[in-house]
Amino acid sequence: IIPRVTEEIYTEKIRLVSAFSKLGFTSLSTVFNTSDKVIRLGGNKYSKTNYMNTLRSALRRRGISHTTFLSPYDTNDAEGVYIPCCGLGIISSDKEYEVNADLYCSDFCSENFEEMSALENKFIEQAKNHLNEASENHFLLEEIYKSAMDFDKNEKLASSVLERCRKILS
Repeated sequence: IIPRVTEEIYTEKIRLVSAFSKLGFTSLSTVFNTSDKVIRLGGNKYSKTNYMNTLRSALRRRGISHTTFLSPYDTNDAEGVYIPCCGLGIISSDKEYEVNADLYCSDFCSENFEEMSALENKFIEQAKNHLNEASENHFLLEEIYKSAMDFDKNEKLASSVLERCRKILS
């Protein structure tokens, strides 16, 4: 149980999982290595996200300052939360963990994990296809641009303008 701290002004700092700072390279592991206590959170992605968001909301409601570390891939996904008033860090982990978020997540998250994962993979695949299509269209437009552009004419025009400027200035 985290007590409400009234002596400090509440803040929620948002950080990326890793970054270069004035102190050098900072990562989630760097921050959590200095924590007094670290709780590793396991489970499926949706359970962990739900757990972290619930924790952050509870900290906000109680006015407890904390730092949230967001995933660089999905800024709605918190990879970790550090609570300085008690030196506690909660970190999302895929390998070893002390708390299984699946136990605290709604049945919807647990039961529909496979369906949501398949849907997510489908959207990722669609995004890849759209990016490939955009890339192909970019090269097509570039070819049209090159064929329509008369580079020699532009060079001659630039040279004549430069020559006129030299005459005016001399």
